[in-house]
Amino acid sequence: MSQQSEKDLDGFALRKILVAESSIASSEDRYAQLAAVSLALPVTPAVEELVRERCASAKAEVHRINLAITTKEKEEENTRRGGLMGEGGAAVSPGQRHLAGKEFDLETERVLLEKQFSETPVRDGLGELNRVQIMDWKEPLKLITASDVRTPDRDTRTRDQGLYRTLRDLGAYRQIARHSELVQSIESLQKMRSTHPNFTPVIDFVKGQLRLAIDLGRPLLIPPILLGGPPGVGKTHFTLALAEALSRPMLRHSFDASPTASSLMGSARNWSNTTTGLVFDHVCLGARADPVILLDELDKAVNATKESKPLDPLHSLLEPVSACAVTDISAAITFNASYITWIATANDLWHLPAPILSRFRVFHIQSPTAAQALEQARSVAESVHARFNTFEPPAKRITVLLAHLTPRQQIQVLEHAYANALVHGRRKILVQDLPVELRPEDELSGEKTDMLH
Repeated sequence: MSQQSEKDLDGFALRKILVAESSIASSEDRYAQLAAVSLALPVTPAVEELVRERCASAKAEVHRINLAITTKEKEEENTRRGGLMGEGGAAVSPGQRHLAGKEFDLETERVLLEKQFSETPVRDGLGELNRVQIMDWKEPLKLITASDVRTPDRDTRTRDQGLYRTLRDLGAYRQIARHSELVQSIESLQKMRSTHPNFTPVIDFVKGQLRLAIDLGRPLLIPPILLGGPPGVGKTHFTLALAEALSRPMLRHSFDASPTASSLMGSARNWSNTTTGLVFDHVCLGARADPVILLDELDKAVNATKESKPLDPLHSLLEPVSACAVTDISAAITFNASYITWIATANDLWHLPAPILSRFRVFHIQSPTAAQALEQARSVAESVHARFNTFEPPAKRITVLLAHLTPRQQIQVLEHAYANALVHGRRKILVQDLPVELRPEDELSGEKTDMLH
């Protein structure tokens, strides 16, 4: 690669994005599969979140396509058999129909699950624990044992069989952070003290949990955290930064969009459109047992109807003892959700029920002081400049003009300023590269005078 092309990639990195492979998806007799596409993308938190969302979307699309193909195959099989009539014209009962299809041999599946469970390593090559059991190895069999009896709905039966295949392939273990990774996370958290100075008590609390896990030689278990405070202090942005420091995926569940209890733990199986919940999808169907789940604007749940009850699942999910064995209503699968790190945000804590509030470690976040804001802007500028290191470092005056913005806004403004400077043939950010509303009034008036002349 030429020196010029290397410069053109400053601030970018090759990222793999999952897509549903179209050549497979378009075939009627073959299942869809995931393909990885490498793209040069800006290295920003927003892009990181976009990549994660796109990969999750691709997995969901493959699952949807394969379910549709399986359904079509089932319909064709039923047509060949003459519908629901058995030999001699006798009606076939649901249980008999399941056995006649021979989709799965239960004894064979049981042997496969047990063998996989017994052979799955829970430690890496260096002897570090990196996997934990999240369900009994026999639990997935519920999805195919007397499936026709459990639900008369063909789409749900097909969905159950697809879920079974996925769980069978994934096994009963999921990945967690190694202790060597926890040491790296402690170093990342230390850097966050300068980029998020008003969150120092939260950072110190999480660091303490990491050190405790390392000292005791056990997996990391962070108690649920509630960040209270006025809008605009950076609660959501901090949570994203914390998930990155912990090297974990972050999932956002917002309470400002009328969620229901089923959003977290699945909807009733007797519903025609029954769906699994967010927790099952990302622990049981995901690669890790320990994602960070953001319960954004938790206090907005007060506006929900009595029927929706969006906070009800949290009574068990946030309690360590009960979180070890929670059940998704739609899949009817019991699993361990205790490794999840829950972080909630709220503007008004008074709206939250006492039983829910008592399950959190509550931190009241205020806007940073003037000194903290200046230090934060300087630290953010340094981190952004590390990705644009062919430019001169931003002058102190630039960081002062950004100090009143949130970290996310500071990053966006700086990235735009670097682009502006490059357009004008410079490797140095000037005040005129900033948005108009951030420039001092005297400089704006000077620009207007220049334009008149």
